[in-house]
Amino acid sequence: MANDGISEDCKNLIEYVRLFTFKPITVRELHELEQFYIENKLLTPRQARFCHYYDLHRNKLKAYKLTYNCSVKSANANVYRLFKNKNVLSFIKALNQRTGCLVIRYMTFSREADRLGLSKQDKYLGSEILNDDLNDM
Repeated sequence: MANDGISEDCKNLIEYVRLFTFKPITVRELHELEQFYIENKLLTPRQARFCHYYDLHRNKLKAYKLTYNCSVKSANANVYRLFKNKNVLSFIKALNQRTGCLVIRYMTFSREADRLGLSKQDKYLGSEILNDDLNDM
Protein backbone atom coordinates (compact mmCIF):
# COMPACT_ATOMS: atom_id res chain seq x y z
CA MET A 1 0.00 0.00 0.00
CA ALA A 2 1.34 3.42 -0.92
CA ASN A 3 1.98 6.10 1.68
CA ASP A 4 0.18 8.70 -0.45
CA GLY A 5 -2.22 10.98 1.41
CA ILE A 6 -0.82 10.22 4.85
CA SER A 7 0.33 12.97 7.16
CA GLU A 8 3.94 13.17 8.32
CA ASP A 9 2.76 12.49 11.90
CA CYS A 10 1.15 9.25 10.76
CA LYS A 11 4.30 8.17 8.89
CA ASN A 12 6.37 8.85 12.00
CA LEU A 13 3.93 6.90 14.18
CA ILE A 14 4.08 3.91 11.83
CA GLU A 15 7.88 3.90 12.08
CA TYR A 16 7.64 4.21 15.86
CA VAL A 17 5.33 1.19 16.07
CA ARG A 18 7.58 -0.81 13.73
CA LEU A 19 10.69 -0.05 15.78
CA PHE A 20 9.47 -0.08 19.36
CA THR A 21 6.97 -2.91 19.57
CA PHE A 22 7.87 -6.57 19.63
CA LYS A 23 8.33 -8.09 16.21
CA PRO A 24 5.81 -10.89 15.83
CA ILE A 25 6.98 -14.31 14.78
CA THR A 26 6.56 -14.42 11.01
CA VAL A 27 4.08 -16.65 9.22
CA ARG A 28 7.04 -18.43 7.64
CA GLU A 29 8.70 -19.05 11.01
CA LEU A 30 5.40 -20.31 12.39
CA HIS A 31 4.96 -22.63 9.41
CA GLU A 32 8.52 -23.94 9.83
CA LEU A 33 7.89 -24.55 13.53
CA GLU A 34 4.69 -26.41 12.71
CA GLN A 35 6.51 -28.54 10.12
CA PHE A 36 9.25 -29.30 12.65
CA TYR A 37 6.68 -30.49 15.20
CA ILE A 38 4.88 -32.65 12.63
CA GLU A 39 8.01 -34.09 10.96
CA ASN A 40 9.49 -35.03 14.31
CA LYS A 41 6.20 -36.58 15.39
CA LEU A 42 5.78 -34.13 18.25
CA LEU A 43 2.34 -33.15 16.88
CA THR A 44 -0.05 -34.80 14.48
CA PRO A 45 -1.49 -32.63 11.69
CA ARG A 46 -4.83 -32.70 13.53
CA GLN A 47 -3.24 -31.52 16.76
CA ALA A 48 -1.62 -28.64 14.87
CA ARG A 49 -5.00 -27.78 13.31
CA PHE A 50 -6.56 -27.86 16.79
CA CYS A 51 -3.93 -25.35 17.97
CA HIS A 52 -4.77 -23.00 15.10
CA TYR A 53 -8.51 -23.25 15.81
CA TYR A 54 -7.88 -22.66 19.50
CA ASP A 55 -5.79 -19.58 18.72
CA LEU A 56 -8.52 -18.28 16.44
CA HIS A 57 -11.56 -18.95 18.66
CA ARG A 58 -10.04 -19.08 22.17
CA ASN A 59 -12.43 -21.91 22.97
CA LYS A 60 -11.16 -25.43 23.61
CA LEU A 61 -14.45 -27.19 22.90
CA LYS A 62 -15.12 -25.32 19.68
CA ALA A 63 -11.56 -25.95 18.48
CA TYR A 64 -11.86 -29.66 19.29
CA LYS A 65 -15.25 -29.96 17.56
CA LEU A 66 -13.95 -28.22 14.43
CA THR A 67 -10.80 -30.33 14.32
CA TYR A 68 -12.29 -33.73 15.00
CA ASN A 69 -15.83 -33.13 13.64
CA CYS A 70 -17.49 -34.59 16.73
CA SER A 71 -20.30 -33.84 19.15
CA VAL A 72 -20.05 -31.46 22.09
CA LYS A 73 -20.27 -34.44 24.44
CA SER A 74 -17.35 -36.17 22.74
CA ALA A 75 -15.30 -32.96 22.60
CA ASN A 76 -15.98 -32.30 26.27
CA ALA A 77 -14.86 -35.81 27.18
CA ASN A 78 -11.60 -35.68 25.18
CA VAL A 79 -10.32 -32.11 24.97
CA TYR A 80 -8.57 -32.25 28.34
CA ARG A 81 -6.08 -34.78 26.89
CA LEU A 82 -4.84 -32.29 24.33
CA PHE A 83 -4.22 -29.72 27.04
CA LYS A 84 -2.06 -32.21 28.92
CA ASN A 85 0.21 -32.57 25.86
CA LYS A 86 3.27 -30.35 26.38
CA ASN A 87 3.87 -30.08 22.60
CA VAL A 88 0.33 -28.86 21.98
CA LEU A 89 0.76 -26.28 24.74
CA SER A 90 4.13 -25.22 23.34
CA PHE A 91 2.72 -24.68 19.84
CA ILE A 92 -0.28 -22.79 21.24
CA LYS A 93 2.19 -20.56 23.10
CA ALA A 94 3.98 -19.76 19.81
CA LEU A 95 0.65 -18.93 18.18
CA ASN A 96 -0.29 -16.77 21.16
CA GLN A 97 3.03 -14.93 20.91
CA ARG A 98 2.23 -13.88 17.34
CA THR A 99 -1.33 -12.91 18.19
CA GLY A 100 -0.23 -10.98 21.28
CA CYS A 101 2.39 -9.02 19.33
CA LEU A 102 -0.17 -8.11 16.69
CA VAL A 103 -2.62 -6.88 19.30
CA ILE A 104 0.08 -4.81 21.02
CA ARG A 105 1.06 -3.21 17.68
CA TYR A 106 -2.52 -2.23 16.87
CA MET A 107 -3.22 -0.97 20.39
CA THR A 108 -0.03 1.11 20.39
CA PHE A 109 -0.82 2.61 17.00
CA SER A 110 -4.43 3.35 17.96
CA ARG A 111 -3.55 4.90 21.33
CA GLU A 112 -0.81 7.09 19.92
CA ALA A 113 -2.91 8.09 16.89
CA ASP A 114 -5.61 9.31 19.27
CA ARG A 115 -3.04 11.15 21.39
CA LEU A 116 -1.64 12.89 18.30
CA GLY A 117 -5.12 13.72 17.04
CA LEU A 118 -4.65 12.01 13.68
CA SER A 119 -7.55 12.11 11.23
CA LYS A 120 -9.75 9.08 10.64
CA GLN A 121 -8.18 8.67 7.21
CA ASP A 122 -4.67 8.64 8.70
CA LYS A 123 -5.75 6.08 11.30
CA TYR A 124 -7.29 3.87 8.65
CA LEU A 125 -4.36 4.12 6.22
CA GLY A 126 -1.80 3.65 9.00
CA SER A 127 -3.58 0.51 10.19
CA GLU A 128 -3.66 -0.80 6.62
CA ILE A 129 0.09 -0.19 6.21
CA LEU A 130 0.84 -2.05 9.46
CA ASN A 131 -1.49 -4.85 8.35
CA ASP A 132 0.36 -5.10 5.03
CA ASP A 133 3.65 -5.30 6.96
CA LEU A 134 2.36 -8.27 8.92
CA ASN A 135 0.97 -10.03 5.86
CA ASP A 136 4.41 -9.73 4.26
CA MET A 137 6.05 -11.43 7.25
